[in-house]
Amino acid sequence: MGEVVKLDYPIEIGGKQVDKLDMRRPTVGDIQVVQRDDGTDFDRAVSMYARLTNQLPEDIAKLDYADYAKLDKLYEGFTKAAPAAGK
Repeated sequence: MGEVVKLDYPIEIGGKQVDKLDMRRPTVGDIQVVQRDDGTDFDRAVSMYARLTNQLPEDIAKLDYADYAKLDKLYEGFTKAAPAAGK
Protein backbone atom coordinates (compact mmCIF):
# COMPACT_ATOMS: atom_id res chain seq x y z
CA MET A 1 0.00 0.00 0.00
CA GLY A 2 1.31 3.43 -0.86
CA GLU A 3 0.50 7.10 -0.86
CA VAL A 4 -0.07 9.83 -3.42
CA VAL A 5 2.42 12.69 -3.48
CA LYS A 6 0.98 15.91 -4.96
CA LEU A 7 3.64 17.79 -6.91
CA ASP A 8 3.82 21.54 -6.38
CA TYR A 9 5.80 21.77 -9.62
CA PRO A 10 4.40 19.32 -12.21
CA ILE A 11 6.81 17.61 -14.59
CA GLU A 12 6.45 16.13 -18.04
CA ILE A 13 6.74 12.36 -18.37
CA GLY A 14 6.18 10.70 -21.72
CA GLY A 15 4.71 13.87 -23.19
CA LYS A 16 2.14 14.27 -20.41
CA GLN A 17 2.01 16.70 -17.49
CA VAL A 18 2.24 14.82 -14.20
CA ASP A 19 1.11 16.55 -11.02
CA LYS A 20 1.16 13.58 -8.65
CA LEU A 21 3.13 10.40 -8.08
CA ASP A 22 1.94 7.21 -6.40
CA MET A 23 4.66 5.93 -4.09
CA ARG A 24 4.45 2.42 -2.65
CA ARG A 25 6.16 1.07 0.43
CA PRO A 26 9.62 -0.44 -0.19
CA THR A 27 10.30 -4.14 0.05
CA VAL A 28 13.50 -5.80 1.23
CA GLY A 29 14.09 -6.70 -2.42
CA ASP A 30 13.93 -3.03 -3.44
CA ILE A 31 16.57 -2.17 -0.88
CA GLN A 32 18.80 -5.07 -1.97
CA VAL A 33 18.67 -4.02 -5.62
CA VAL A 34 19.32 -0.34 -4.97
CA GLN A 35 22.18 -1.02 -2.54
CA ARG A 36 23.99 -2.83 -5.37
CA ASP A 37 23.86 0.31 -7.55
CA ASP A 38 27.00 2.33 -8.11
CA GLY A 39 26.99 6.02 -7.38
CA THR A 40 26.40 8.27 -4.43
CA ASP A 41 23.79 7.87 -1.71
CA PHE A 42 21.76 10.54 -3.51
CA ASP A 43 21.95 8.55 -6.77
CA ARG A 44 20.68 5.46 -4.93
CA ALA A 45 17.83 7.47 -3.38
CA VAL A 46 16.78 8.66 -6.85
CA SER A 47 16.87 5.04 -8.06
CA MET A 48 14.80 3.92 -5.06
CA TYR A 49 12.17 6.63 -5.55
CA ALA A 50 11.99 5.74 -9.25
CA ARG A 51 11.32 2.09 -8.33
CA LEU A 52 8.71 3.01 -5.74
CA THR A 53 6.85 5.39 -8.07
CA ASN A 54 7.18 3.18 -11.17
CA GLN A 55 9.08 5.91 -13.01
CA LEU A 56 12.53 6.17 -14.55
CA PRO A 57 15.39 7.74 -12.58
CA GLU A 58 15.57 10.37 -15.35
CA ASP A 59 11.98 11.37 -14.53
CA ILE A 60 12.68 11.66 -10.80
CA ALA A 61 15.68 13.85 -11.69
CA LYS A 62 13.25 16.33 -13.33
CA LEU A 63 11.52 17.00 -9.99
CA ASP A 64 11.85 20.34 -8.28
CA TYR A 65 13.79 19.77 -5.08
CA ALA A 66 10.75 20.73 -2.97
CA ASP A 67 8.80 17.85 -4.55
CA TYR A 68 11.78 15.52 -4.21
CA ALA A 69 11.84 16.38 -0.49
CA LYS A 70 8.22 15.22 -0.24
CA LEU A 71 9.23 11.81 -1.62
CA ASP A 72 12.17 11.75 0.78
CA LYS A 73 9.96 12.49 3.78
CA LEU A 74 7.41 9.85 2.75
CA TYR A 75 10.15 7.25 2.27
CA GLU A 76 11.51 8.10 5.70
CA GLY A 77 8.06 7.51 7.16
CA PHE A 78 7.78 4.18 5.32
CA THR A 79 11.10 2.94 6.72
CA LYS A 80 10.76 4.25 10.27
CA ALA A 81 10.41 1.37 12.71
CA ALA A 82 6.93 1.06 14.16
CA PRO A 83 6.71 1.17 17.97
CA ALA A 84 6.36 -2.19 19.66
CA ALA A 85 2.85 -3.16 20.67
CA GLY A 86 1.95 -2.11 24.20
CA LYS A 87 4.69 0.53 24.46
